[in-house]
Amino acid sequence: SNRLKDRILITPPSLGMRVGTIDKVTHRHVRKDAFAVNKAILKARNWVENDDIKTHIRSAEFLGCSGLIAFALFLQHSEGLAPCPMCILQRYAFIIIGILALVSLPISSKSVFSRILNWLIILFSGFGAGVALRHTWLEHNPPEIFDCGADLGFVVDTFPLAQALPMIFRGTGDCSVVLWKFAGLSIAEWALVCFIAILIIEIWHLTNRD
Repeated sequence: SNRLKDRILITPPSLGMRVGTIDKVTHRHVRKDAFAVNKAILKARNWVENDDIKTHIRSAEFLGCSGLIAFALFLQHSEGLAPCPMCILQRYAFIIIGILALVSLPISSKSVFSRILNWLIILFSGFGAGVALRHTWLEHNPPEIFDCGADLGFVVDTFPLAQALPMIFRGTGDCSVVLWKFAGLSIAEWALVCFIAILIIEIWHLTNRD
């Protein structure tokens, strides 16, 4: 009986090494699985946070652009301030940015389409900033004769929307005349500030989304 007990209680060295090796391997796999799960959770959390940030940004852009267009129409039809062709181009840019922001609201920030919309908003905000910058330059350096650029008024007035919605998209004013100011800035200068703000926010969102 004593020999039988010795055989039962004494574990061969080789078997002990195998058990220890199995324990280490199992522990290593458990750690890897736990790390993978934590990584997936953090990634999902980042996606949710990115979607929340994108929703706030695009909601602000849509509401901001809508408010700017509404205020421009108020100045035009209630205060009698006729928009110039460059004003109309800036309206186009704000409207397109607002539409793109609205379209992107239900789209996940990790999708390719969301990234495309991101770049389109950057493109049109850059275009609007360029027009607003040129408009501001004309206001500070007015030409001797009425001039908004080479046939710009004709080009703007021949756009389909100018024919369909002339109250919004037809410009008859002088680009070099400042008709309204707030806090020392003209309409073109405020538009430039808004376009640059959108541009900076969108570039920041594009570079920090991942």
